[in-house]
Amino acid sequence: MFDKKYLTAKNVLQILKEAEEKGIKADFDGKTIVDVLDFRNYVFSTPVSFQKTTFRCTVYFMGATFQGDVSFSGATFEGYADFKDATFEKYADFSGATLLGEAYFTDARFRYYVSFRDATFLHDITFRYATFMYYANFEDARFKNRANFENATFEKYVDFWNAMFWCEAYFTGATFKNYVYFCRATFDRYASFANASF
Repeated sequence: MFDKKYLTAKNVLQILKEAEEKGIKADFDGKTIVDVLDFRNYVFSTPVSFQKTTFRCTVYFMGATFQGDVSFSGATFEGYADFKDATFEKYADFSGATLLGEAYFTDARFRYYVSFRDATFLHDITFRYATFMYYANFEDARFKNRANFENATFEKYVDFWNAMFWCEAYFTGATFKNYVYFCRATFDRYASFANASF
């Protein structure tokens, strides 16, 4: 029924509900979503895959809970992306994702491994007060506008190997409780680690 490439928000919700009823992964790989996607405070009870999905819309995942693995690997977000106060219980994969608009992960909680390896952020990205409870991977990530990690908490190993920050980077008040790796990372402009703890 939904073999077509372009999906509306209504289509997405139908596919998701069917997957939850069957207890299987909801698969949106390679699809293009064309209207506003609003999953504020939604509980995703099964794994969800948006690999290489194109979001030609604003997406709201504010307060959402992902109880299973979720993948946005290779996805493209063409508009505003809101993950404020979202909770990721299992593996969260944003590797190779491209975010063209503003993106917010303020107060997000990553309870397991999260990867932003090779992700590209073309607009402001905010991880203020986010909590990373397991390994956080930002290897080769490219921050082409302001990157804000103010007061973020990294409970375990965090890796910014070869990450590139073209604009301001703020780690003010961030807490690094374990090993942190910035080898070969480049900061082209102002970088603040004021009041950060290691």
